[in-house]
Amino acid sequence: MSQNKLVNTKEVISYKMVKSFFTKDQALGVNERALLTTMLLLPNDWDISIRNLMREIPMSKGLVSRTLQRLIDKKYVARKKSKEKENSYIYETSDTPIGASDKKLKEILFLNDLQGLINS
Repeated sequence: MSQNKLVNTKEVISYKMVKSFFTKDQALGVNERALLTTMLLLPNDWDISIRNLMREIPMSKGLVSRTLQRLIDKKYVARKKSKEKENSYIYETSDTPIGASDKKLKEILFLNDLQGLINS
């Protein structure tokens, strides 16, 4: 059985601090926000698997798999092969797109604000 590791945001005592950026990103759907929030709040050494994620959030296996892949595609989650264990991955989660510059983040927020104005 593979063992997957979670590398997460900075843990502070018994709570975690995350930026609210992803909650404003209109490119993320409700399921993506829910899964990302769950993953951001998990302990760093938590064993990531579809089955374990299904225990944490009420989603089917297919929905968890598709949602996780969309988070990877949108750069909120990065999956890397583990060098320590065969058939294992390390998942890095972030409350902003991984590797995005400040300029890109501002552009995303601007587009979200613009979309909000159009929809109101």
